[in-house]
Amino acid sequence: MSPRPASGLPPRRPPVEVLGLHRCTTCQRVVEELRAQGVPLRTFRDLREQPLTERELAGILERVGGAEELFSRRALKYRQLGLHQKVLSPREMTDWMLKEPTFIARPVVLATNSRAALCGAGAAALRRFVEGLAAP
Repeated sequence: MSPRPASGLPPRRPPVEVLGLHRCTTCQRVVEELRAQGVPLRTFRDLREQPLTERELAGILERVGGAEELFSRRALKYRQLGLHQKVLSPREMTDWMLKEPTFIARPVVLATNSRAALCGAGAAALRRFVEGLAAP
């Protein structure tokens, strides 16, 4: 856990950008947790309303460690489309993420003052991400 200043408030953190879906309760929970930890939200981008471009996705893939890290096999369409029966290449995963934002592990949290990024909503990973954000 990050140390709290003498005031008892969470330390001030640099803002982040969150990519997800407005109706996704996991995304909503992570945004609330970020705010509770003193992390201001610069923007929330709904990936259905504003899909990623190929260039934007390539930049995010570089930050999170590749398509294997960002591709969500938990999406309902993963099974519906029979993708669970195939071995997808990183290029195929990228193509699916561009076509259907539910294949992107949500939320994606991007630091605005560094290359730090988080995809998914695991509590331990979120805590490490927040602790790694340097104060502005």
